[in-house]
Amino acid sequence: MPEIPATWYRAGEAFIQWVQSYRHPVPDAVFALASFLGEEVFFLLFLPVIYWSVQPALGRWLAYALLAGAYVNSTLKYMFLTPRPPETYWHHVLRPESPGFPSGHAQVGVMVWGTLAAYYRRWPVVLGAVVLIALVAFSRIYNGVHYPHDVLGGLLFGLVGLGVLLKIGPVVAQRANTYPLGRLIVLLSALVLMLLVLHPVQGGQWPAPAAVTTAATAWGMSVGFVLEQRYVRFNVRASFRHRALRTVVGLVVIAGVYVGLRFLTPEGLYTVGRFVRYALIGLLVAWGLPWFFVRVGWAGREM
Repeated sequence: MPEIPATWYRAGEAFIQWVQSYRHPVPDAVFALASFLGEEVFFLLFLPVIYWSVQPALGRWLAYALLAGAYVNSTLKYMFLTPRPPETYWHHVLRPESPGFPSGHAQVGVMVWGTLAAYYRRWPVVLGAVVLIALVAFSRIYNGVHYPHDVLGGLLFGLVGLGVLLKIGPVVAQRANTYPLGRLIVLLSALVLMLLVLHPVQGGQWPAPAAVTTAATAWGMSVGFVLEQRYVRFNVRASFRHRALRTVVGLVVIAGVYVGLRFLTPEGLYTVGRFVRYALIGLLVAWGLPWFFVRVGWAGREM
């Protein structure tokens, strides 16, 4: 891959120093929160709540935007293998372990919040999405974990990815709904295998852990979404109490599966265990828990 000029790094560090010369507790708190809004942990809490209690169709699109953005970003990071700014600049963030270019927060943020804006197509939502994307992207420079060119690259790749998702996503979804379940599972499995093969080596590991995570989650959620739409069709309309129960119980179950399977997996089966864990989480979020919500009376069915 072409190397990023050394002058960009020097100019980037100078810019970070200039930005951080204006540090103050108020912007520190604002940009720490903005940075968290681009973390995997936040999306793992936010997206299931949207799917279970706000709008299932929107939840499905946000999930695919997140997974597509995360996979492409990870692939690009391990293709370019560029450094991050020195640790002396890092402030108020979870410790990053991946290479720098392009910024995952910027790229995934554009795809997720851009999908939200495209779904509603109302100017307050669009404006809010643009402001949030800008805050999350700039927070990575303010907090010293990305160079400006990392963030700009993330925004650019995010825009391209968002355009592709909005263009071909509806076509793929419409066609998938016509396939028999068995054929669809075979096709999804082949796609997942291709994703695992194509992703670059990550820290000497292949298949890359990042690819296993996104591919397994995509497989589980895709199968789960099909099962839910064909055999459950849950309705999110319910009392505040039932919505709260769905959120709390659902997140507790997901956390239990994540932690439990992580500790139960033998070291020699780390990759297999990781795939099973994330595939199961995807299935539970998309199908298992909505089915449970209907069974216990916390959600109704679409007629």
